This record gives sequence, C-alpha cells and structure tokens, in this order.
Amino acid sequence: MRLENSQSVSGSHSAPTVYVDADLPGANRIARFLGDEGWEVVSGTSEIPPMSIPIVFFGPSTDVELWAKLLGSGGLRAIAVGNNADSDVVVGALEVGFDQFVDSSISDRLLLARIRSVARRRPTRVRAENGIVLNQGNLSVSLGEQAIKLSSSEFAVLAVLFDRSGSVVSKRVLSEKSGCEGPDSLDSVVRRVRTKLENLEGIRRIRAVRGFGFILDDKV
Repeated sequence: MRLENSQSVSGSHSAPTVYVDADLPGANRIARFLGDEGWEVVSGTSEIPPMSIPIVFFGPSTDVELWAKLLGSGGLRAIAVGNNADSDVVVGALEVGFDQFVDSSISDRLLLARIRSVARRRPTRVRAENGIVLNQGNLSVSLGEQAIKLSSSEFAVLAVLFDRSGSVVSKRVLSEKSGCEGPDSLDSVVRRVRTKLENLEGIRRIRAVRGFGFILDDKV
C-alpha cells in the first residue's frame, strides 16, 4: 500500500468517504467511477479519514499488523480485494477485521453495491442494559470503566445478539441482520468478539448452540 500522492474525487453523496488503496488494481478508474456516482473519494493518502470505508488490496505485501490495529480500533468499515485468493487468504483478511473480501475481477457496479452494503452499517446510537453499554459512535462495548473497541463487523454481530440477549439467534438470521456474508465470515467475526469479551469482566458471553446459532447469556 502506497501512502503518498494524495488525490481526492468529490461527490455529493451523504455517505462515508471511500478510501481507495493506491495499490488496488484499477485504483484510478475505481476512484473516478465512485466520484461520478456521487461519493467522496480519497486515494493514496497517508491519512485515512475516520469513519471512512477503505478499499484495500490484500496480498503478500499487505501490512497485516497495521490493518489489524486500524480496524480493531473501530470506526472503519473496510473491504479487502485480492487476486484469485484461496479460502485461507479470504479467512485471513476477515480475521484481520475486514468486513468483506472480493476478487479483483469484480465489476465496478458490484463493488459499488458492496460499498453501499457496508455503508449501511454506519453507527448511529447507544444501547444500554444492566450497566453494559454498546456505543455505536465509537464502536465499543463497556461495563463500568472497562471498555473494549470493536471493528464494525464485530459491533454489528454483538448488537444483534445484544438486542436478543438470552435468546438463541440462528446463523442465518445473525448473518442477515449483521451483514456478515457466508459462514466463514460470520464464524470468524463471532470468534473475534468472543475473544474480546473475555477481557471484559462481568459481561455476558457468546455461547454457540450446536447446529443452530449463538446466544448471548450468563452461562459460559
């Protein structure tokens, strides 16, 4: 990923800014296309706008630790793009925190649809119950003075389970409500959320219900 030669394509769309990785195949074409569609686009800049949607080329040279840190801090909803990626690469990108993974052969129109799908998860409110607070403004879950940052996909999954706390949510419903596509994506996100919740004392845990889905309850 190159972080120089900043350029911006302005649009009138009332949506998050899209950051286009300079290493992305067809980056200039994609930036122009999105700009023509009314999106605010930033490409090749060292400053990734907060609450933006980065579209990043994911390959051997990708700084995985950097992106894990950026996406783990919350506020970014990102799409990874790769060339003829096998399942291990796709799972790797989702484990890092990317919301979606698409092949570089994807059409501009389909990529736009993916961006719109991710943009619909824009944080808007705070949920609170029994001292547990889910803050969509900074994508965090907290209990008292303890707080854990989540990626946008992690927050979306936890929010669905939080709203149905104590009830089993099927994988199909959880996937549809959270926007996580495919069992690999959902399972990867749930696994990350469960790990993060272990660092928050006194909070409910996500429990798997074999053959059906997941439940957020007090039983571990």
